[in-house]
Amino acid sequence: MLDDLLRMDSELFLSIHHLRNGFFDFIMPWFSNRWIWIPLYAFLAYKVYKAYNTKAVVIMLTVALMIVVSDQGANFFKNSIQRPRPCNNPELLLHGGVITPDGCGGPFGFFSGHASNVFALSLIMILLMRRKDIDRWKPWLWMFAWAIVVCWSRIYMGVHYPGDVLCGAIYGSIIAGVVYILLTRFYLDKQDA
Repeated sequence: MLDDLLRMDSELFLSIHHLRNGFFDFIMPWFSNRWIWIPLYAFLAYKVYKAYNTKAVVIMLTVALMIVVSDQGANFFKNSIQRPRPCNNPELLLHGGVITPDGCGGPFGFFSGHASNVFALSLIMILLMRRKDIDRWKPWLWMFAWAIVVCWSRIYMGVHYPGDVLCGAIYGSIIAGVVYILLTRFYLDKQDA
C-alpha cells in the first residue's frame, strides 16, 4: 500500500514537474522565496493592527510563534522520516527527471515546511479576519490561492513531491486551527468580555 502511494506520488510529481517552460522557470523561484513576501507580511501585520488595535501585538507574536512551531515541526518530520527530496532521488536523477533551477535545499522533503507555513498563515488570517468582520471576510480567501501557488512552485521546482506539499498543508492548517482556538479562548474572548 505504501509503495503504491509513493509510486503514485512520484508519477504525479513528474507530470507536474515536466510542465516546465521558460516563463514558469523564471517566476516559480520567486514564489518559493520567503523573503520576497516581506511586503505581504507587512500588509498582513497592518491589517491585524487595524482590526484588533491594542490586541494586535499579542496576536502577531502568537502568529510568529505559530510559524516557528509549523516550520520546526516540518523539520522534525523531515529528519525523522528521511524521505529524499525528488531532486535527491537517485532514480529520478538517473533518468533526468528533475531539474532544479534554484538548488535542491536539504536532503529530505517530507513534509514541506513552505506548505505548512503558508497554509498556517493563510488559515489564521482568514479566521482572524472572519472573527472581526463577518460580512467582509470572504475576500481573504485569496490567501488560500497564494498558499496553493507557493506549494505548486515547490513541486514545479523539483524540491517536493505532491504528498510532501499536501501533508505540509494539512499540518499547517491543523496548527493554525489549534492556535486560533487557543488564542480566542484564552485571550480574545477574555478581552472582549
